[in-house]
Amino acid sequence: MITLAAAFGLWGINDIFRGGNYDNDVAVVGDAKVTTVEYDRELRAAMRNQGQRMGDPNLTMEQARNLGITRTVLDRVINRTALDTEVKKLGLSVGNDTVVAAIRQLPQFQSEGGTFSRALLQETLKQNGMNEQMFEEGIREDMARTQLIGSAIDWMDIPPTMARLLFAYLNQLRTAEYIVFTPDMAGPVRAPGDAEIDAYYKANGTRFSTPEYREIEYVEISTDKFSGKVEVAEADIKKEYDTHKETYVKPEEREIQQINFPSKQTADAAHQKITTGTSFADIAHGMGLKDNELNLGTFPKSGLDPRLADAAFAVPEGGATAPVQGPFGWVIMRVTKITPGVDKKYEDVRDTIRAQMAKGQAMGKAIEAANGFEDARAGGATMADAAAKVELDAVHVAAVDKNGLAPDGAKVNLPADPKFLQQVFVAEAGEEGDIFQTDDEHSFAIKVVGVRPPAPRPLDQVRDQVVKEWSEAERARQLAAHVKSLAEEARRNGNLNAVAAATGHQPVTSQPMRRDAGNEIFSQPVLAQLFAAPPGSVVYGPLGKGAGYVIARAAGVNNLDPQKDPGAYENNRRQLGQQLAGDLIQSMALSARNNAGTTINEQAYNRVVGGSQ
Repeated sequence: MITLAAAFGLWGINDIFRGGNYDNDVAVVGDAKVTTVEYDRELRAAMRNQGQRMGDPNLTMEQARNLGITRTVLDRVINRTALDTEVKKLGLSVGNDTVVAAIRQLPQFQSEGGTFSRALLQETLKQNGMNEQMFEEGIREDMARTQLIGSAIDWMDIPPTMARLLFAYLNQLRTAEYIVFTPDMAGPVRAPGDAEIDAYYKANGTRFSTPEYREIEYVEISTDKFSGKVEVAEADIKKEYDTHKETYVKPEEREIQQINFPSKQTADAAHQKITTGTSFADIAHGMGLKDNELNLGTFPKSGLDPRLADAAFAVPEGGATAPVQGPFGWVIMRVTKITPGVDKKYEDVRDTIRAQMAKGQAMGKAIEAANGFEDARAGGATMADAAAKVELDAVHVAAVDKNGLAPDGAKVNLPADPKFLQQVFVAEAGEEGDIFQTDDEHSFAIKVVGVRPPAPRPLDQVRDQVVKEWSEAERARQLAAHVKSLAEEARRNGNLNAVAAATGHQPVTSQPMRRDAGNEIFSQPVLAQLFAAPPGSVVYGPLGKGAGYVIARAAGVNNLDPQKDPGAYENNRRQLGQQLAGDLIQSMALSARNNAGTTINEQAYNRVVGGSQ
């Protein structure tokens, strides 16, 4: 079952701001709707994950679009919704007891002692504006969907013959001799004539035009706007401290193991062995005790029998006590873990509590303002008038481009989150958009007052730029022609001798490569050629990273024998089975989508992803 902690992000301030406007639904699957809030949440999570894999934690929305993440996530959310409709149609359900048991096992609701904490559940639900019924229904839907999918793929396995063939195909290794060509190897580039400059300028006019500028009006609704209007009474701060005093004042606790002995003599003998190097566990095992029979529990000093407390709280972590006579005989105790006590006086945490309470009150005022703002707009008020009614300001920006620059090149003072500008440039001119939330938890409403389309700049203003781009294009053309000529000669000769003579560089032999493992030298198109060609063949194509080319001669071929690496073979076979199961799940989802009927709201989609596709 998918970890459900992230599901809390589905219910937040955005839902309050959205109201009941179904224009914010990205897709409709039968009677079910995929909201922009749900889609945006999953998209942001996918972008963070992809960014971490790429080593770029600040993956932009434009990069996400170019990588296909935006559409992939949309398909995933729609597929899940479609499967949920199929679950309902088939009448699959999960009983209350099963749902409750699953919730009790979720790690975010476990206390320090490892038991379910209803207080943690209630606090988390409260913070996210949810009740238990809403959360239980979310769990129930996920578990029912898992039943449907599991029933279809439990039997899934890939035939051995197919597994061996695919294993050999996927794990084949090849080496190549290669020579790299960089742009500086294209040779000198002549200066362009006036006619060539003019022709290039006309053919690529959009690159030498002014950007599109937009005149906008926007209103910001955030806790920052109300934090200065919040006052927290001293009595309320003290009450909050007293109500949650166990958070601020906790005694030291110790996790204790214990061995019981029939007499003081046997306890003394055991203690003597411990002091000379025998472990506490070995003593216990020698008496026939199992590890789980040693655990006494975790206690503050006041929670232990007074006859044991002083001894248990006198030894360091990992240490064992001398024999102690307890209520049920002689014992030796071992302290396995010490949790230091907390003693934060009211004066120490007063400012922190006040800040937390002020933030909560400011959030409440922001929500009230958002609702009042929307009510005023629904009643016909302009954006500026609606903002004034809730003591907010409507900010006017005369002109801004996609990079946040004014026509004079100066940086426009705008909200820092890139999602703000993305929304500005997907909004329809003249329309007042719905409130949206940026990643820094600020919310905005925007109106595009006017659009100034791109306009060509005169040639005399951009002549230097035109000459530079023409020269770069000519250098790339010369390099491509030079590489193609040398590659054709190498193919005729069956070696790279002529290439080496022309460049002054000797061929380099690569490390063994897999067909799906491109690198800075070998791009995926070049690897595809290498693995499709017989040994001795010459191929060429773009570098894996940066501008340039590589000419390569296929050299060694190594076919991995499944019997020599059975572990890798079984792992590969298992992965192929999982992929086959994934294909089946995808087919189930597509069938469910078709049966339910699915429509996608491209306008709402573009509002989230910040582009027109």
